[in-house]
Order: sequence, then C-alpha cells, then structure tokens
Amino acid sequence: MSRSPPTAPTPCAVDFLPFSRIFARVRQTPSAAPAPQGSLAVPIANVQLRLRIGGYANPLSVPRDHHFLPRFYLSRWIDPGIGELWEYSRPRDLVVVRRRSTKGTGKQEHLYSIAGEVDPQLREQVELRLMSPLDNVAAAALDHIERTKQRPTDIALRDGWARFVMSLLHRSPRRLAYLENLIRNHIVETTPEDEATYQALRRPEDPPTLSRVFADADETRLSRSRAVLLQSLVDSTMIGNAIVLMSWSIIQLSKPKHGLLTCDDPVLMSNGLDHDRSFIALPVGPDRLFLAANRQDVIRAFADQDSAALERAFNDAVCQQADQIVIGRSNQHRKFVENRLGRGEPPHNGGLGGRYTWAAPLL
Repeated sequence: MSRSPPTAPTPCAVDFLPFSRIFARVRQTPSAAPAPQGSLAVPIANVQLRLRIGGYANPLSVPRDHHFLPRFYLSRWIDPGIGELWEYSRPRDLVVVRRRSTKGTGKQEHLYSIAGEVDPQLREQVELRLMSPLDNVAAAALDHIERTKQRPTDIALRDGWARFVMSLLHRSPRRLAYLENLIRNHIVETTPEDEATYQALRRPEDPPTLSRVFADADETRLSRSRAVLLQSLVDSTMIGNAIVLMSWSIIQLSKPKHGLLTCDDPVLMSNGLDHDRSFIALPVGPDRLFLAANRQDVIRAFADQDSAALERAFNDAVCQQADQIVIGRSNQHRKFVENRLGRGEPPHNGGLGGRYTWAAPLL
C-alpha cells in the first residue's frame, strides 16, 4: 500500500444508532460478553453527572490502567508457546522485544481520566461507561464477523463494531494528545447536534455553549472537554454511516511467514470514505484482517494479493503508522520493525485529521 493525500468524507443516510441504545440492545444479546452494570442513557458529554456504576461499587475495582488496545484484541496475538505476546518498542535507539501479557501492554495509567474528580467512579467514567462496554460489544461482533465473513444483520453488533473501529482511530495516547492540542488552540468546531446535546445537559453554572467550554479550557476543563470530544468522535454519525454502508470482509492469509503485526494505532484507512477506492482495514490476528470498502473490487484487490506480499505490505504500513509499540505473535520481526518503527515521516499537513492515509492496491 502507498500513502495518499487526504480528502474529507461525506455523510451517508443510514440508521446508525446512538451508543446508549446500541449497548442497551447488546446487553440482551446472548453472544455479547458481560459488561459493567450501569445506565448509558445519558451521554458521556455530561461529565459532571453523579451516577452510580453498579459493576464497580468497590472503589478498589475501578481500573487505573486504561487499554487503548483492548485485551480481547491483544489476546489474538498470544504466542501459544509462551502464553504471552511479543511487544516491540524503541525506548532509545534500538528496538527492544519483550514478552508481555495482555494486561501489561497497550495501556496507560489514567489515560481517559477526568481531572478534578475526587470520586474514582466519576474520574474514570470514560473507561467505565464508554470504552469498557464498547470493547465488550466489539468482542461479540468480531466473533460474528469471523464466523459469517460479512457485516452483521443485527444492528447492535453492526454498529457496535463500526463504533469500535472509530474508537481505535482516536483512543491512543498520541491521538488524545492531538485532540488536546486542538482544544488548547481553539481549533475544535462544534456541530448543532453537539451544542443541542450540551444544552440539554448544561447546569446553570456551566459555560453557555460547548464551544465556550473548549475555548475556556484550563487543565480541569481541558480534561472534561477532551472527554466530550472523544465521545463525539466515537459516536460520529457521519463516519459511522459510511462504515456500516460498506461491504465487510475477513481476509485470511494462507501460511503467513511470521504473521501480521498490529500497533498502538492499528486502523489503516484511505483518504476519505466517500469515493470508489475507499477502505478501512484492521489486523484482527496474525493470520487475518478485517476489511471494509465501498466496492467489492477493492476487497478483491486486497484478497487476490499474494499472501506473503500482503503480509509484508500490511506489516510495513502498521510499523510506519505505529507511535510507540508494535505487537506480534512471533519474536522474529525485530529487524523488520527496527527498520521502520519511528523512521517514517509524520503525516503532511496533519494528514486526514492528523492521520496517515493509504491507497488501495488497484491498477
């Protein structure tokens, strides 16, 4: 795959349900993994609302480590010979390879925490009420997609997976730093829908508009503003609509050499989602990847590639796009990762919202 210049996506018309409704449905779906108890009827934007999260009644059980790469996702790269996976990083000049458990990598302490909240359940509510339930939905959805090799007909699973892919675009430490910079420099533009949601939740002492919240952000408000913005991006109807209208597939590699890699920024996407060559790709194991595209010939263009060439191309792209870590099932990627991790140029002009974009292998 080659990099490509960015264009902006356009909205599509489809019933992409709000996350609160999706999670309510999935909790009743037999195949869904269990999730923390608690109401999701109020958006995460209402970061000051005092709610009780029943599944975490004991403050000691409120998580401090927040996984930007969920453990269900990381578990797909466990080396069966050691019961752990292999993490590649470059803390200094040379790449270091370490054995890690799924608990010990792809995470950062208090990554999504809301500053200024003393109550741990309120401080960690982005993790408790957004990321953790979202990951549970995604685990069930991926099981279904792998069994059927197509987009789920169940709306809860379909939209849950689309929303999970969107979350991976924005939940990493590098991406959150990028979002904070937008807020600090007053670059964020709010939509009428964002403002209407804020007005419905605003307290008398809060700023009059959501854009004012972003503009006035001190360190405490910056943290709260970031939570609002993160929820808005993960719940984007425009991007969600585009993804659920695409054709979905799982591409299986035959006899991979050392296996596909993943990283702390694992979603590879085209320069916009509104054109004939649009696609989104995500490695979902060392021998398979999830692919969504607007046209079947784009999916075929990937699927028809020589397996070894496809493995190398995706691993090359993953390593170039990675920020701090690359994950593999094998410890045989050292030289490959050494030549790529941290060696690429950053996206020109911020890329598509600060992201790399890639071109499909079409003639």
